[in-house]
Amino acid sequence: MQLCSIGVFLQRADTEVVGGANERQSVSSGSCVAIDAWCQHRYLVNVPGNTMALALKYRLLCGSVVITSPFIYHEWYYSQLKDGEHYVAVDLSWSSSANLLSQLRTHPAVAQEIAMRAREWAKHYLTEDGFDSRWWFQIYFLFSSLKKD
Repeated sequence: MQLCSIGVFLQRADTEVVGGANERQSVSSGSCVAIDAWCQHRYLVNVPGNTMALALKYRLLCGSVVITSPFIYHEWYYSQLKDGEHYVAVDLSWSSSANLLSQLRTHPAVAQEIAMRAREWAKHYLTEDGFDSRWWFQIYFLFSSLKKD
């Protein structure tokens, strides 16, 4: 099984769990893939970094199915994303990834629909206007919650 992630091809045989099941995994081998080549892949893996996977927004725009572990750290838009609608979630240890990938391959129309919904959502909301709207809403909410004297 080969999954594309943060510029690295991951194969199950190439990964090893370091520490317990809730700890991070390390990649012992693989070849880098430039960000402009990500969209050539049907499936993209989203793994958190030391804070968050900042490239999720780019993966969502690819028209590929994004497979991700649970979000530990959050960017402002993560709460708007839904499992099975904009991405497909696996467990933290990735032990369910083989079964999930098999299901996606068995139902390519479902996989394609998830990929296209994610892309359309990202094209609409991850824009300068979408970003500005979000912050104007936050500012409005903050000021409207202040007590009047």
